[in-house]
Amino acid sequence: MIFIGFQIWIYLLLFRNQVEYEKITHGIFQMADGDTEYKIDSDGFSGKGETVAKALNNIGDGMETALKEQVKSERLKADLITNVSHDLKTPLTSIRGYVDLLRQQPPVPLAQTYLEKLDGSVGRLTALVEDLFDVSRADSGNLHLRLEPVALGELVRQ
Repeated sequence: MIFIGFQIWIYLLLFRNQVEYEKITHGIFQMADGDTEYKIDSDGFSGKGETVAKALNNIGDGMETALKEQVKSERLKADLITNVSHDLKTPLTSIRGYVDLLRQQPPVPLAQTYLEKLDGSVGRLTALVEDLFDVSRADSGNLHLRLEPVALGELVRQ
């Protein structure tokens, strides 16, 4: 009779460990699939099973916090790029307008040289600002690409 009771006790102990193992395994797969908010229900766990379940829950919390911080950082970066681009584009548009107005005046040799240099600099800055806009659009998923065939030989030569 004592031997049968011992066998039942061993069976229950092994069964409980199997249930803990299955819950922990399920939790690991949930987290691996990207469900960082998943929590292993460790009620009734004891010993190492409880320690492992709590550690995995803590890892999940850390991953969720890191993910939220990364999303926040990406949003701040996109906002910064957008704001800087807008802040640069406004004065560049104004400068471009004044350069165009000065070109309409009677030509003065030295002034024409300065206007050419100024026009080239404004053009390069405008291209940089447009590149910033493109980076911002690409990060936010709003960049629409138009795929076209390319002459690979010409591209290599350039």
